[in-house]
Amino acid sequence: MKLTDMSNSLRSEIKWFHSNELQQFEHNELCQCGTEEVISRSSDPKRMRAFLLVSVFIDQLIFTHYHSLYQKFRDNYKIPKLIQHTSKSNASPSWFIFSRRGYDQKVDWVEIDRLAKNLLSDAQLWLRNNNQDSRLKLIEIVEEEIKNEFEPVHQPKLLYAFLR
Repeated sequence: MKLTDMSNSLRSEIKWFHSNELQQFEHNELCQCGTEEVISRSSDPKRMRAFLLVSVFIDQLIFTHYHSLYQKFRDNYKIPKLIQHTSKSNASPSWFIFSRRGYDQKVDWVEIDRLAKNLLSDAQLWLRNNNQDSRLKLIEIVEEEIKNEFEPVHQPKLLYAFLR
């Protein structure tokens, strides 16, 4: 299967993200301190929160575990970076459902389920087309990253969403 035969879910969601009226820099990176404002002024805040959580998770997963392919992935998929306010380094995608801030009360788990399954499938296909995918390896990586990045209370829902 050629890369051009790939499902358009990830591309479509990124296109939707970029269609929102964001400030110029927000298309490339979001500071943690401004995410709630970006989400609230989007055309669909629940979809925006879900998109950001899932896409940032996938982007960071590719960066961490498929580093040699990361720039090629970024050239194809313009996912915004989530950065920490103080250090300008990557922030955890768990920020979008962080319980202490009450963000987990704002999440639409049905939307997370839809996006997680579709966008991870696209990323898996992209990896396969770049000779880097083993379904079993990717499942293990996703499980590991969810357990490392997310609060225990959210892990079962996320594991189900990404791996069902």
